[in-house]
Amino acid sequence: MAFIVNAKGLSCPEPLILAKKALDEHEEVEIHVDNVVAFENIKRLAADKGYTFEGIEEDGVYRILLKREEKLLRDNKVETIPKGKTVIVISSDTMGRGDVELGRLLLRIFIHTLTELEKKPDTIIMYNTGVLLAKKDSECLTDLKMLENIGVRILLCGTCVTHLGIKDEISVGEISNMYVIAQILTLAERLIYP
Repeated sequence: MAFIVNAKGLSCPEPLILAKKALDEHEEVEIHVDNVVAFENIKRLAADKGYTFEGIEEDGVYRILLKREEKLLRDNKVETIPKGKTVIVISSDTMGRGDVELGRLLLRIFIHTLTELEKKPDTIIMYNTGVLLAKKDSECLTDLKMLENIGVRILLCGTCVTHLGIKDEISVGEISNMYVIAQILTLAERLIYP
């Protein structure tokens, strides 16, 4: 019988943290969430950690069943947390303080320059208004897509995307959560804040 976790009404990353804690103690966990961001975050957790995943939605509530299986855990070779890698953190749609237009120009030049460097970053994390750079009308979109296509992982804070109401406008990167972002930041060898 599955251990039940009620995470309805909780914001990111609490449902993910509760799911992870429950899986540390139980072989089978059923977690209830009431938003698609939490559903997707837990789905990624299952894929990353090798858990089986079953999810259904009824009346706005997602019921997710996760099972820990030793064979899947042994065979799972997916490495989602880059260790000892370079992580760029973009927390605004401008670079520096002062003139806003100059800040936008500098950030656009910075991102374009990343495409020209021999050593590319491993991950780019965007939060707060930095997530605006991933919109379909962003002047940085072409360069960000190029970086993503050559293997640079681009993570967007799901809370920020939701708060700014731009989920349907995102054209590059993956919507993530603060739990994954915090893990990546604490394990990174080099953090760059332009």
